Amino acid sequence: MRHHPCRSPAVLWTTLALVVLVSACVLRPRPDPTRFYVLAASDPGHPPAPGSPIVGLGPITMPGYLQYPMLATRVGTQVRYADVDRWAEPLPTLFARSLGQDLTALFGARIVPYPWYRATALDVVVRVDVASFEGDVAGDARLDACWTILDSPARNMCRGECSSIVEAVDDRGAQAQVAALSRAVGELARRLASAIRSCPRTFERSGGAPAPLPLAPGGVDSGRAASAPYPCG
Repeated sequence: MRHHPCRSPAVLWTTLALVVLVSACVLRPRPDPTRFYVLAASDPGHPPAPGSPIVGLGPITMPGYLQYPMLATRVGTQVRYADVDRWAEPLPTLFARSLGQDLTALFGARIVPYPWYRATALDVVVRVDVASFEGDVAGDARLDACWTILDSPARNMCRGECSSIVEAVDDRGAQAQVAALSRAVGELARRLASAIRSCPRTFERSGGAPAPLPLAPGGVDSGRAASAPYPCG
């Protein structure tokens, strides 16, 4: 009968050390690659001006495919979602906050986000229906939205249009796409501010007077944009 020689303690300890090392490598938690983004307002923190109109902002609606937390890119009729690039909050919330901050920066409007109490004193109500808000494979960021401005409290429509705004993405990557989308929101705010100023009763009630809007960088419209009479086609 043949007896197997005993294994040396050194071999046993080496084997055990290798098992522990491999287990540690396999079970070690990996860093989360997810990146979170917010929309940047043109001039955040700008205080409302005394006597400026009180603007009720909302509701702001978006299609279902924009309700996901991932950044979207349109490829023809297909929508692709980023693997690790996500919005830090629901996109409608980020959109409304950025738009409100831009309106305040443009002409000192006091923004009341939707929903508000029935008794809330408002000068105008701005409703926005977003149809698209994403990047595309051509290297652009697109915002398509129809909006209405209602005289408050009678809720008579003062203005209503559809805007298509395209901003070039300056670089590759999600950060540049978010920056371009932020500029598109700023351009929409500039159009809304101009339209609100065209409602004379708004400034009569608020006691203010419309002042000229600042031009976009370069003295012209920053977005390759177009507006059409409401409703959307």
